[in-house]
Amino acid sequence: MRPAAIIFLLLFSIVLAAQNSDTLYNESDLQTFVKIKSTSVTSGLNIDSIIQEVVITSGISIDRLQEIIKNGFNEKSEILTESEKKSLLLFQDAQTNYAKNKRARLMYLCKKENMSVEKYEFLHTKFIKSISFQQSLVPLFKLQQAER
Repeated sequence: MRPAAIIFLLLFSIVLAAQNSDTLYNESDLQTFVKIKSTSVTSGLNIDSIIQEVVITSGISIDRLQEIIKNGFNEKSEILTESEKKSLLLFQDAQTNYAKNKRARLMYLCKKENMSVEKYEFLHTKFIKSISFQQSLVPLFKLQQAER
């Protein structure tokens, strides 16, 4: 009977430890997360300006580019001119560069604020998945906004 009780207590403590993984961060971490999140949104990369640059560089209209992308998602085959193919390649390159630059910016901001990227990503995942977590951060976002 005694070994069964010990095993039960051991398993129970492991389960509790797993459930309390949210305690891997403190108030300071939350403030830092909010600061990084706010900075990345307000002064980050702008996908709209990247698309406009592709449109201006390639000479294709924004409506035509949208139509090509939409047809690609709907798996409709369409004959593209050489300039349209070039525009699509420029757009794909811009998307790749955007993703790389966004990641590099995140790493820079995390380093600047002394937070590991892993901890930021953990909190960001929690932020995306949990409305109650988002709501708990509203006062910190308001405070961050007031400081700007």
